[in-house]
Amino acid sequence: VLLKGEAEYIIELPPYRLPNLKELWILTWSRVRHFLEKAGTIILAMSVVLWFITHYPSEDIKNSIAGVIGKALQPLFTPMGWSWELVLALIMGFVAKEVVVETIGILGVNLSEVMSPIQALSFMLFTLLYMPCFATLAVIKSEIGWKWAIFAVLYSFTVAYLIALIVGVFA
Repeated sequence: VLLKGEAEYIIELPPYRLPNLKELWILTWSRVRHFLEKAGTIILAMSVVLWFITHYPSEDIKNSIAGVIGKALQPLFTPMGWSWELVLALIMGFVAKEVVVETIGILGVNLSEVMSPIQALSFMLFTLLYMPCFATLAVIKSEIGWKWAIFAVLYSFTVAYLIALIVGVFA
């Protein structure tokens, strides 16, 4: 209508119909079940790994492998005021973002005691924006190579860190 001449690209759309409720239910349930199987498997596996690293070599979480890892990386997140338990939850979230909440629950962290509402917002934003999960990185690596997978990690981590810092410190 606006441009004169013949269109270069024409696509025919199929006729629109009301969806069949039975087929819609079957398709929806199939996709939900597939997600639950995949996510549930990852979350179960991470629960076992998390249990192991929080109980070895000591039953005390602070002296376990998980405690050592969280405490070693905690200074990076000192400007946001996050405890080593929250840092450990972020590390575990690399496998799947859902595992962040699971880790906080397993470690028994009372969020209202360890962070303010602004820190919680900062933590949520960081969790949403930081590194893609392991499966996503595997796809990036297989599709376009290691350089772009590493770039995805560095870029998303930097953006997440800056936004979390801005919200947590300057808000």
